[in-house]
Amino acid sequence: MAQKSREALAFHLIPRADHDARQAPLVTGSFPSQSQLQSWYKCFDIRCLCSAPQPVMHIRYRRDSDLYFLANNPSAPEHEKGCTLERKARELRDSDEPTLESELSTLPLNHEGKENQFSMRKMIELMYESSFANYFHGKHLTLESLVRSFQSSDFAGEATLPSEAPLSKALFYGKRGLVYARNFVQRGSGQFAAWFQLCDSVRENGNRIEVILDNAVESFYTTQAGLSKAPGPYLLCVVFELSNTGRAWCTQILTIPVISKELVVPAHSAWHRESGKLLCSEFDEPKFGKGFVGFPFKKLTDREGDLPPIIVGSKQGGEKKRYICTPAVLNDSDRTIAEKRFNAIDTPLQVARCQLRMALK
Repeated sequence: MAQKSREALAFHLIPRADHDARQAPLVTGSFPSQSQLQSWYKCFDIRCLCSAPQPVMHIRYRRDSDLYFLANNPSAPEHEKGCTLERKARELRDSDEPTLESELSTLPLNHEGKENQFSMRKMIELMYESSFANYFHGKHLTLESLVRSFQSSDFAGEATLPSEAPLSKALFYGKRGLVYARNFVQRGSGQFAAWFQLCDSVRENGNRIEVILDNAVESFYTTQAGLSKAPGPYLLCVVFELSNTGRAWCTQILTIPVISKELVVPAHSAWHRESGKLLCSEFDEPKFGKGFVGFPFKKLTDREGDLPPIIVGSKQGGEKKRYICTPAVLNDSDRTIAEKRFNAIDTPLQVARCQLRMALK
């Protein structure tokens, strides 16, 4: 009896630039190997022969696992029930699901004139940090103000899309922003767009991702989803790219837990969410230069399971102080690292809160 991995199948290898090409090599045999998929990547798509009209599949790459896999084009005809090629492609994807903190596959961005690849999660971190949107000075950080900060960040201004459009033009938010993001991709303004929204619940339903928005459900078909298992609210990011049929295709979905819908900064744990709300409640109005609460992405140490700290800044009598707060008790070595990496003193949460309160008087 033949092994499952050697089940016979057949498909056409079609040039990505010309799906109507008359000469499309016929490939038969077993499911393509990783080396074959790598050699075809970015040059060819696959047209399955299981039904008529024939379904189209794209070759995708996921950086976190160094895995090449096949993904269905959501606008193409469906496979015949029980199709061997689709089943083997699904088994390959399911055998290497991304973990909660894994980075998603890469995006085609140019940065500082170089061909670099950025994951969606890393791109969001860079926009947060280059715009200082993860530092709270008393002014509520809503979805609108966050995305506007992203658009004006140094990173979004320097990074460009393959179409040479700046990344800042490809960032959208809110209900209308979903329409704008799709239109931006489909009309050729850019081959990529990112749409941001706040939501309380996201769920998987078969091959769909369902997002609950104001008691309405928005469905997305995608092969790459990084959905947090922590409780909401979430900052939702949906990536659209231009498909071979000229439509905006959802290629990635990412959810990041945030402290609240009025304070849209990442919550790395329940402690960050509770402590962040407590510290930020000390501000009765924006007081720039008097104090801040920061939520950096950098961890204190490189130990597995370690989480980023919260930074509290205060200015009293012309003297500036920075305090670092963590859910764990630090040892002497960690305190030294805190002083070097964050220029901050290890301080219990309540002490840091008192220092912030005095600075804001």
